[in-house]
Amino acid sequence: MKVTEMTERDAIEHFGQRGPEIVKLSRELVARGQTSYVPRGMELGKSLALKDRYGANGVAVYLLMNAWREVPWRVNEGKPSNKDSEVVRLSSWSELAGQEDSQTWTNALKIAGIQTTDRRLYRVWQDAGAIGFEIGSHNAKLLASASCGELAQLSSENEPHFFIDMMPWIIKGYWVCGWDDENNRLKVL
Repeated sequence: MKVTEMTERDAIEHFGQRGPEIVKLSRELVARGQTSYVPRGMELGKSLALKDRYGANGVAVYLLMNAWREVPWRVNEGKPSNKDSEVVRLSSWSELAGQEDSQTWTNALKIAGIQTTDRRLYRVWQDAGAIGFEIGSHNAKLLASASCGELAQLSSENEPHFFIDMMPWIIKGYWVCGWDDENNRLKVL
């Protein structure tokens, strides 16, 4: 689901309690090419600094990075979910080992900016990656960077959402660990 299409409930499910603000900022950016909204508790100067550091949607990116700090990394790994029918559920890490990389996943990483030369997007990847590494090592680092990279690139012409679409699983403590190209579904452990 694209960020600009999210309801308030969707925003909370995807991004946590600050989700509605992330969506509000992103919608304004897409609609007007900029946003003047400053989240509660944030000074205007900080808002401007975040836009300079991360790009036009820098404040929303910052809020998403902070949402990552609250992720209960893998606490529900292997536990059932009422949305299991929407994904490919794996029973163990060994079930994933040895499988070929998904072309869809690889392409989505490129779109999210994994190989960027843009200085602002590079900063997004570095800063979000550091937060992800703190909470869950290399796997969380990649997912945090990719979801924030997508949000940073949001514009009226471009709304990537592959990794953002995984956030409800991640926020609930499941381990998103790949993509099944054959079934066109997320792999969750």
